[in-house]
Amino acid sequence: MKTIELSQGMQALVDDEDYERFGHLNWCVMKSGNRCYAVHPKRGHDGRSKTYFLHKYVMRWRAYPDHRIVVVNGNPLDCRRQNLCLVRKHIDSSYAKEVVSCLIKDLAAWGKVEKPPADVITSLRLLIMKAR
Repeated sequence: MKTIELSQGMQALVDDEDYERFGHLNWCVMKSGNRCYAVHPKRGHDGRSKTYFLHKYVMRWRAYPDHRIVVVNGNPLDCRRQNLCLVRKHIDSSYAKEVVSCLIKDLAAWGKVEKPPADVITSLRLLIMKAR
């Protein structure tokens, strides 16, 4: 796990592989209500200013237009893959968070793993994505 420095003295958490992909970009903080997001402002090909969200980059969100991203622990600056979950737009986000959180806690409680392996977390995310 690594951190990306943001504006206003804040930091975003990312996995090592995502740091290699996005750590070189200039990121800043955008506040929306009581939440803060890591964003990268950039001019598009049409010359208009666009805002790119780190959590969407990490999850390759554009490949899933009928999905949205749920932040499991509620902190949008925690952009580690284990904290982000793609869910279909019609699934309630609080339900998706609860399912992922409970399953991860259960795995840890079983004593088989301290932290669930990435393939287990990916399987859980796919399970939620397929839920209707």
